[in-house]
Amino acid sequence: MNNIVNNKFGRLTVLKQISYYRIICLCECGKNTNVTYSHLLRGNTKSCGCLHIERIKEANTIHGESVPITKEYEAHSGMMQRCYNSKKKQYKNYGGRGIMVCKRWHNYNNFLTDMGRAPSKYHSIDRINNDGNYTPKNCRWATQSEQNRNKSNTKMNKYIVQYIRERKAKRSIIIGELNGICSIANYKAIQQKRTWKHI
Repeated sequence: MNNIVNNKFGRLTVLKQISYYRIICLCECGKNTNVTYSHLLRGNTKSCGCLHIERIKEANTIHGESVPITKEYEAHSGMMQRCYNSKKKQYKNYGGRGIMVCKRWHNYNNFLTDMGRAPSKYHSIDRINNDGNYTPKNCRWATQSEQNRNKSNTKMNKYIVQYIRERKAKRSIIIGELNGICSIANYKAIQQKRTWKHI
């Protein structure tokens, strides 16, 4: 065995040899560790174990968020998919009608900085103006009831008409979902194409 005291291998600096096969090293993290001479020379051992732990954490982290996926990351991912993935079912109501995500929010960390954490598990991302883009000024964390109240201010438009005609559910359920946007009389007229005939 060559004298390798004070030599550095990865994060390890050799302190002393305690047997023909074993060596005491000082790791960059400050811990002393007992390693096998051959493993050190071959590069199989590069730290006291701290490097391995760091790599596991990195592998289980997405955009700074540890796995399992956080609510905020899920909201960001869903927002991007709705606006830019034409294969997604919801695309026609978002990207398909021109709704976009501001460039700053294409980066998840910027989105998290601007929006902060969701106040509770019952909150989700909501656009204040349903015809507006996803931007810091037009978005908030809101509960489902808050979002429903927001929808009640929306005027009838061709997207709502398409929704009424395509949605496979009972009339009472659809009218309830629209939360005041559509009356029973309007619902019947739309379904029978007595109004909004061009849609």
